[in-house]
Amino acid sequence: MQLAIACTDRTGIAQDVLDILAHQDIDLTGIEINHEQGGFFLSTEQVALASMQTVMAEIRKVEGVKDVKTTSYLPMSHSLYELENITDQLNEPLFSMDLNGKRVMSNQAANTLFSWPLEKTKHKIDCLALLQLTELPSQYGHPSYQNLQFNQRPFLAEIRLIQQKQLDSHYLVRLLSPKYLSNCLHQAQSNPVNPEPLQAVSLKMRKLLKVIDVATRSEAPLLISGETGTGKDLLATMSHNQGSRKEQAFLVLSCATLPDNVAENELFGHAPFAFSNEDEEGKKGLLQLADKGTLYLDEVGDMSAILQVKLLRFLEQGKFRRVGDEKEIQVDVRIICATQHDILDKVQSGEFRQDLYYRLNVLSVNLPPLRERKEDIIPLAEHFVHTFCAEQGKPALSLSEDCCQALINYPWPGNVRQLKNVLLPSVSMAQNTLIDAKDLALPQYQPTQDVQKLNLTEFEGSLEQAMKQYECQLLKSLFPSYPSSRLLAKKLGLSHTAIANKLKEHGINKHSIS
Repeated sequence: MQLAIACTDRTGIAQDVLDILAHQDIDLTGIEINHEQGGFFLSTEQVALASMQTVMAEIRKVEGVKDVKTTSYLPMSHSLYELENITDQLNEPLFSMDLNGKRVMSNQAANTLFSWPLEKTKHKIDCLALLQLTELPSQYGHPSYQNLQFNQRPFLAEIRLIQQKQLDSHYLVRLLSPKYLSNCLHQAQSNPVNPEPLQAVSLKMRKLLKVIDVATRSEAPLLISGETGTGKDLLATMSHNQGSRKEQAFLVLSCATLPDNVAENELFGHAPFAFSNEDEEGKKGLLQLADKGTLYLDEVGDMSAILQVKLLRFLEQGKFRRVGDEKEIQVDVRIICATQHDILDKVQSGEFRQDLYYRLNVLSVNLPPLRERKEDIIPLAEHFVHTFCAEQGKPALSLSEDCCQALINYPWPGNVRQLKNVLLPSVSMAQNTLIDAKDLALPQYQPTQDVQKLNLTEFEGSLEQAMKQYECQLLKSLFPSYPSSRLLAKKLGLSHTAIANKLKEHGINKHSIS
């Protein structure tokens, strides 16, 4: 029995109603507050029609009760039921877990994959131990990714830190199969986006455009480096669209997000019956599909050692073999690569082959971060504002002087991509024709200060102590402009874990740096 009770906001009215249920020996199974109309909902065990009528009549006599009627469901329960139905339609396993790694909810695909029982509350399954999840995100809105296997099936785990209203934080985990990733990749390839032009007002960018012009007219491999958000994807697309291969395919493979076996299959394809007796045709890889065109390898610095060997062989001979095939296939493909890492450091550490580096680095372009070309910030901002206004059908908007100054002073750790993402909500929420500094959703920061020099005349201690002191000063100086361990790790070329440990050691966080 589910009842919707409309009533006044009187202290004790809910208890009076519950006393009626207790007097009739009816067990309560759920209660929800009706915030919109005033009152509350009740859910009880199934009762006979006569008992239900008696209960409803008694409830109507309670002081402050305006109306009592039956309802087919409780709103919150219905919402949860709809949510379960939606998630159960997904073919990809999806589940949430608390901060200790215990399962909270899961969809049908996850229950089937892991043979999980349906009772969510009675079985606190340790998902961290089950899947050996280690790459957990530390910030909302910044998912982490981890390759894993379960029952000899490879998956890419996408892990998000989420927080719902009035609830504790949870991790949301989605397991993406190689087939799903392949379909997404092919869908993206079939829907290319027209790139925006590079804005070049600063002397640094105008000089760089001359180098870019040479690179776009060449057939040689091109290596693009730069921090995240500097425009590497845009430059790669420009190089293809302005070159002699512009009428041919431009295909993309991210080397950072795919498991080795998936990346190898996507890049080189596989022979018939390589993985299944039902696969009579096999699969063409991106190299074969990009014949006469361009293949763009994003985050090539993260390519596995196995793929590095096969890619090097292709660059040397122009030939490759599909997975499970002995036949060599020859294609004519221009290779463009991008990385946010210093590949020379990876070469020196043995993570990246030196011979492959020289093959890829025939032509190279290093895109400077936005904070090093401040003259381009306002032209870029005005371009994005104009574009967003046109897309949203809004009248033209301008940037105030305070807004321009705020944009110029900000360090932009996310570079051009962050600038674009900051301006979109500002345009969407604009109430007049001027965007002011207060309209910008910029994370708080303090401008980076020069690292203090050690006073050699007063210094006492060991070299190790001096290095620790300098390390602390450097991290404190950089943290306001790179306010997360992941951003700071990318800036300094260290692992996320190493930076997180150093920040903890020196007591550096958003609260201590004010």
